[in-house]
Amino acid sequence: MSVTIVLAAGFDGEDVELTVDGHTRVLAGARTSPLTGMADELVVPAEDGPVHVVASTAAGRAAFEVPVGATLVLDRRAEGLDGRVHTGPVGFA
Repeated sequence: MSVTIVLAAGFDGEDVELTVDGHTRVLAGARTSPLTGMADELVVPAEDGPVHVVASTAAGRAAFEVPVGATLVLDRRAEGLDGRVHTGPVGFA
């Protein structure tokens, strides 16, 4: 099983640091595509229980608990990062 993290609306070329269960990965130069509505996607293997995700940018920081098999959709807003967890299908346009 896995957890999917999607950078969606509002990313304009900044680096995004994702810490997933203590392991850090930097997604450099994340920029939302007008074609797909996404900036980047990261699939993380997950074994048991929810996965703890901390997302950080120059705009702020946010933390989430994501169930195994779910998708975390992150948006960058003027006031910081916003996220929502989807346990069903997710579409972008």
